[in-house]
Amino acid sequence: MGCICAKTLEDNNSISKELKNSIDSNSINILYMEDTQIHFELMSFMLDNYTNKKINLFWAKNMKEGYKYFKDNRVDMAFIDRIIDKRKEGDLLINQIVLEKLIDINKIIVISSDENTTPLEKYIKKGLIYLKKPVNITNVLEIVDKNL
Repeated sequence: MGCICAKTLEDNNSISKELKNSIDSNSINILYMEDTQIHFELMSFMLDNYTNKKINLFWAKNMKEGYKYFKDNRVDMAFIDRIIDKRKEGDLLINQIVLEKLIDINKIIVISSDENTTPLEKYIKKGLIYLKKPVNITNVLEIVDKNL
């Protein structure tokens, strides 16, 4: 199946050096901003077992890690949880990365248990994808295949 390299971003300095030496430029870099480890592991499992794409999946546990990764690396697609540590850090990150044009809006997939999409409506109209938790594996894989 797919080839996946899953990394946490706990030590951004050593990760950046390691990544520059190990990542194939033809692979797809996906950032997953989520504060729950089991959700990251599930995403890693889905992408590894159900896609044929060569994917590097990176886990940011909060907005600070996510933003730093966007600034320092190429991100081909991002899955972003809206609510991190009971705050809407995902919304803040989306606003910042869109403002700075760090990724195309149609390469951002919001995953959230929050049904209120009003704060993100302007982005949804421009192509941002919004998935409600629990996510459907088939939907996630279709989005990856269609958008990459």
